Amino acid sequence: MNFKKLIVFSLAVGFIGLTGCKKSDSDASPAAPLPSWKQGQVIKDEKGWFELEVGDIPLVISVPHGGTIQLDRLPNRDNCEDAVTVLDSYTVPLAEAIKKEFAQRYNLKPTVLITHLSRKHVDQNRELEESFCEEHPELFDAWHWYHDHLDSAVRYAVAEHGESLFIDLHAHGHSVQRLELGYGLTIAEIGRVYSGLDLDELMAKSTLANYKNVHGDVDLRELMIGPEAFGTLMHARDVPSVPSEQDPYLMSTDDYFNGGYNSRYFTSEDYPKTYGWQIEVNSTARNTPERQEHFASAFAESIVQLLKLQ
Repeated sequence: MNFKKLIVFSLAVGFIGLTGCKKSDSDASPAAPLPSWKQGQVIKDEKGWFELEVGDIPLVISVPHGGTIQLDRLPNRDNCEDAVTVLDSYTVPLAEAIKKEFAQRYNLKPTVLITHLSRKHVDQNRELEESFCEEHPELFDAWHWYHDHLDSAVRYAVAEHGESLFIDLHAHGHSVQRLELGYGLTIAEIGRVYSGLDLDELMAKSTLANYKNVHGDVDLRELMIGPEAFGTLMHARDVPSVPSEQDPYLMSTDDYFNGGYNSRYFTSEDYPKTYGWQIEVNSTARNTPERQEHFASAFAESIVQLLKLQ
């Protein structure tokens, strides 16, 4: 994987930041020392572009496309070939609702990283070389701040809890109103999971591959569409989801996002005890405060059940 990232961490004046040199291409896995974070700590950059709250459970939520800050001094991605710059609307308040639900109902905190810098400047769900179109030192630093803190967050969760569940939170505008859960598999491959075919091969390809490193041999079909699968639990709480036991596969003509850079990279072999998926939230599950609260309630209940937190 062509991915260079900062790995040396230090304390910056007035806030905890990450700085250092690039990871060498020969490094097989992240090797940076863990930061001395404290649970409940809120970490921000000095420009106000990013916000990280350190949690106390093995759940890391990334919100890469909800930012609205646009600055004239920064180049845009609007004219880049194949660039997608649309805002994932309501994902920031959705993440805030999730934090509130965990705190008030369970006295728990997930680790949540939010970017407030617009996707028009930098796409935080792409590798560095594809994240912006015109080189600019502030965009380079912005990408590294986000991804270095994600790196620290998942490794911190593993150090504290023995595993990390990574969720990359997005929004879709497709006509079918359901969550699209991206496990790194195509529509055709999800159909094979439903049919019970090539499960070991598909497990290794999926963003759930590392689950077995923590929990032993597992059945991919059970993890994705079984009675205790995340999609099944959400669907049972009136948040329709695909794939799930209730909606186990898609038609070949369906619109579907199967997962992007973040959910693939941070569940790769470089992070052997981190697994997870991308969530694309439909508009009717996020576009009002009441719907955000309902989603947050269903999400928190499902995660608590899934991770056996209480």
